[in-house]
Amino acid sequence: MVVETRADRAGWLNGIADNYLRVRLEGPESLCGELVAVQVIGREGTDVIGRLI
Repeated sequence: MVVETRADRAGWLNGIADNYLRVRLEGPESLCGELVAVQVIGREGTDVIGRLI
């Protein structure tokens, strides 16, 4: 996924996966603009929750 912005919750980031799903994950703001690998661990509303792998 590509990390785009910091999320509303402290320590969370927003991004978009290659299949255009919106993904949220915990991580440092320094990942913004980076391509990262994530594992899907759940969902919240229309967002997918992931973790860095």
